[in-house]
Amino acid sequence: MNSSFDIAFVGSGISSSFTLLHVLRNLSQNHFQQNLHIGIFEKSDEFITGLPYGERSGSSMLLITDLKSFIPEPERTLYKEWLSQNKEVLLRNMAMAGGHKTQEWLEKHASALAANEWDELFIPRRFFGIYLAEQIDLLIQENKAKNNVTVQFIHADIQGLEKSENGWTLSDELNKAYAADKVVLGVGSLPTRVLWGNAPIVQDDNLMVVNEIYVQGMDNTIAQIKQFLEDKKEVNIAIVGANAGAVEILYRLIDEGLGKFCDTFYFLSTHGILPDSYLDEEKLKSYSPVNLLELASASRISATDIYDATQKDIDAAEEMELGARSSVGVISGAIGSLLGRLDNRELAIFAAKYGNEIGRRQRCAGDHYIDTIQDLKKVGKFAHIAGRFTDLQKADKSSEYKL
Repeated sequence: MNSSFDIAFVGSGISSSFTLLHVLRNLSQNHFQQNLHIGIFEKSDEFITGLPYGERSGSSMLLITDLKSFIPEPERTLYKEWLSQNKEVLLRNMAMAGGHKTQEWLEKHASALAANEWDELFIPRRFFGIYLAEQIDLLIQENKAKNNVTVQFIHADIQGLEKSENGWTLSDELNKAYAADKVVLGVGSLPTRVLWGNAPIVQDDNLMVVNEIYVQGMDNTIAQIKQFLEDKKEVNIAIVGANAGAVEILYRLIDEGLGKFCDTFYFLSTHGILPDSYLDEEKLKSYSPVNLLELASASRISATDIYDATQKDIDAAEEMELGARSSVGVISGAIGSLLGRLDNRELAIFAAKYGNEIGRRQRCAGDHYIDTIQDLKKVGKFAHIAGRFTDLQKADKSSEYKL
């Protein structure tokens, strides 16, 4: 047995990091007295931030929601104070990492940034990763000085977890074993579907397939795409899906000036619908998630009750032509007020099943992403196809490939 821990975190993305932050703050505030030995296991080279908020996503990719919808209080106020104190360095790094779309964003929001008005902004999500890593490091050092905690960061891919007599046994890809009294699983999203080939990027003379945008880092992926495009003519780019990853990779391609190499950008998605970016403040004034609010007075509720009520409230919003960008805040707030009433089993059901289902109907994006698509439409360089990807084949007697 290599090490023994009081708490082991498997994965060090946002879910694990927020839990760790809460534990460290409780230790710092003397809510309990003991020297905890904590192990953080992460298979990638980045700890704390996870993929979305770390270096692999780059420094210019923006949140898919505005800040007030991204993070709840009281953390949001703490985060905004940190942003205001560190904005000069953060914004300078953003400008250096981005292109002309990034510069447009900085110019458009210059007055809000100067006034530290953060709530309505879709700021770079990398900022939050830097904030979180900094806060956790400060708390680790503070608690270590008090002899409250020892935190060990371990680069390993945990592949096995078994109940032992006194807790749990974890095993990694090298069959090293670790013991832990308690284990927190923060293993993130399901693996990305490989569309074609067997590598993150597959390349032929007239074809490049990017199966995984982030595994080598967004910056490296963009650099490889740019190199591929430079000697090509009349190239088409097809992006499978219309989720957050789809709209942001398109934004980044345009930000880097790669639109000049491309004849047409295509989205291929099941319903052929883009995330909603329009905030209708007038209609929102007359909207209320009545079905969710009614559950507040129910004596007992389940995950299914919350899901059914949410579906009805989203239906009502759509009937009055109120999109996800407008309704997501009030609906999410109503859901959040109910989750604390679920027991652990029902909460797990909601997190594992219903949360994802609701999220599929509440896809929204900022103007910066959707405006980029609208600009491409105006010049005839964007098309959205409703359908499912099944295969990629080389056309007969041609150098072209067909989806």
